[in-house]
Amino acid sequence: MARAGLDSLDALLHYSAGHFHSRHKRGQTLEATLPDGRSIFIKRDSLTLWKRILADLLQFRKPQPLTVREREAFDRLSQLGLTVPRVIAWGQRRRLGLPHQAAMVMEPLAGRPLSEFVGAGGSPSARREVLRRVGAVIGRLRRAGCHWPDLVPQHIYIDADGRVALLDVERLGRAGRLFRPDRILPLDRFFRLLRESGADDEDVRAVLDGMKE
Repeated sequence: MARAGLDSLDALLHYSAGHFHSRHKRGQTLEATLPDGRSIFIKRDSLTLWKRILADLLQFRKPQPLTVREREAFDRLSQLGLTVPRVIAWGQRRRLGLPHQAAMVMEPLAGRPLSEFVGAGGSPSARREVLRRVGAVIGRLRRAGCHWPDLVPQHIYIDADGRVALLDVERLGRAGRLFRPDRILPLDRFFRLLRESGADDEDVRAVLDGMKE
C-alpha cells in the first residue's frame, strides 16, 4: 500500500484512481490495484451525517463512522464462526469528539454474489447444498439475536468451494425488544429477491431447511 501511495488516512480519503462500486456524497466504495497486482477495496466515510450521530446517541453508544461500525460487525461475525472480508487497514478523524471521516481497507472476497450464483445454472443438487449452507448462516444470525436490515442475496458471497461469506454489514446490530420480527432479518424480501435471481421452490426450501440446523 505504501508503494501505491495509500499509507495514510488522507491518501485513502482522496484516492480516486480506482474503480468505484458505489459513490455518494457521504461515502464511497472503490477497488484499487496495488503495484504487485493484488486488489484491495477501500470503503470510506467522507463525512458522517448528523442523523447517524444522533442515532448512536439515542441508543446510548459512542457515535462512530459507518466504516468503524462495519469493522466492529466483522469482528462479531468472526466470533460467530462466519466468514467476512479481512480488514488490513483503517483509521478515522474526529471533530469535537464526534465522528467526521474514516476509511477501511479490505481484501476482496472470493467468489460471486448469491444472486449471480443462483442464476448460473449447474447441478440443482449442488446448488441446493450451497443454499442449505446459506440458510445455516441465516439461522446462526437469528439465534445470535442479530438485526441486519441489509440481508439481500447481493450481500452473500459464494466461493468456488461453496463456502458462504457476508459483506456490507455496517448496519448489523443487536435486535431489541421493540423490533418487529420482519425487520430483524427481512426474510420476505430476501426470498423475493432470491426468486427474482432464478431460485425455485426447492431452492427456497433448501434455505429454510438450513435455517433449522
